[in-house]
Parts: sequence; structure tokens; C-alpha cells
Amino acid sequence: MFDKIFKKNKEENSSNKNVLIAALLIHAAKIDNNYTDAEKTIIKKALVDLFNITEDNSDQLIKDAEKKEESSNQ
Repeated sequence: MFDKIFKKNKEENSSNKNVLIAALLIHAAKIDNNYTDAEKTIIKKALVDLFNITEDNSDQLIKDAEKKEESSNQ
């Protein structure tokens, strides 16, 4: 019973950490106020390699991270 609770929590924490790392990469790319498609592609490839995820999952991760990064700047 406890295994299910803690396993789910670990998965959520891992997902949240991935979003935070991606948001940090996006923030670094935006520092010069010029967030280009080339930078987005580089970040996407890095996320695929770092987290061993698919391109589709990296797209969603980037969307979530962009929202997180935007909300952190306000």
C-alpha cells in the first residue's frame, strides 16, 4: 500500500524536477531577450538526451517549462 503512494510521489517529483531544469535552460536562452527556434531545438535535443524521453514528450515538457519560466518572471 505504501509503495504505491511513495512511488507516485517520486514520479511526480521527478516530473517536476524535469520541468524546473527545462525552465532553467529556457531562462538561460532568454537572457539576451532573443529566444530563437534554434535555441529551442537545442534545448529539445538536450532534454531528450538528459531524460531519455521522446520528441513528443520533450515538446510537452518545453510547453510546461515555458509556462513555469514565464510565471517565475512576474
